[in-house]
This record gives sequence, structure tokens and C-alpha cells, in this order.
Amino acid sequence: MATELSSLTDPGTAHLTPARIGVSRTGTRPLTRTLLELRWDHACALDAVYSELDSDWLAPYGMVMTESRYEAKEIYLKKPDMGRLLTESSENAIARECAYKPQVQIAVSDGLSAKAVEANLPVLLSALEKALEQAGLEVGTPVFVKGGGSAS
Repeated sequence: MATELSSLTDPGTAHLTPARIGVSRTGTRPLTRTLLELRWDHACALDAVYSELDSDWLAPYGMVMTESRYEAKEIYLKKPDMGRLLTESSENAIARECAYKPQVQIAVSDGLSAKAVEANLPVLLSALEKALEQAGLEVGTPVFVKGGGSAS
């Protein structure tokens, strides 16, 4: 059953969506509080997209460091397909330092959010590796791809 728009404007249903629909207005403009929240969230999103990971922060995870052919964040945002292609030196590093044809290969990328990697990698990587090991799967050497992306 489809949710009616009128029910989404009810403050009791605000938890159903992160979208800003049904917000109060003063004349033709949103309330100052709503506008400031929107601007804050937009600034946080920009920080997430344009932030970079420090290779020293990644060192304890024992990842092979690689890089896509993204060249710069501005180019990556306009041509995300470049994030799917590795540089020649990165291909060589993988061939030299990674296990050949493991059952599972873990790849981490900062493509659209280095902050997401910082927030999730410490817990997620160890939990994933333990679960895969318990399942009896051969896990390859984790790889970090700077500027990496995936097919949509």
C-alpha cells in the first residue's frame, strides 16, 4: 500500500525518510532552522566527498596501496569510470604483493567518501575477515584503491 504524501508531512512519520518534505515555511522560504540544517548537511557532504585518507592511517591494516586513473577528485566526479581503471604501477603492485586468484578479494576505496572508510573500516574489515575465515574461504591480501569506483 502506497504511503500518502499527507501522512509524510505528519511530524510523527519524519523517521520514514531523510528527505526534507513537508517542512514548515515562512512565506515562500523555509524556516531559518530548516535552511541552516540543509546548509550544514550540504557542507558535511562536501567534506566527505573531498576528504582524503592518510596512508599512515591505513598502514596498520596491511593493505596493498593502489591508485585508479582518476587523476584528481574533480575529474573523478565528472568521469567516475576512470575510477574503475588501475594505473600500471598499481597493477604491478597487485601482481607482486597479492595472493593469486583467492576465493574472496577485499578491496577498499575512498572513491566518494574517505570519511566513510574512516568510520567503517576499523570494525568492518576485521569482522569480514573473521567471518570469511570461519566460512573456510581463502581471502586475498586486502587492497586499498585511491580514487576507486565501481560499475553502476
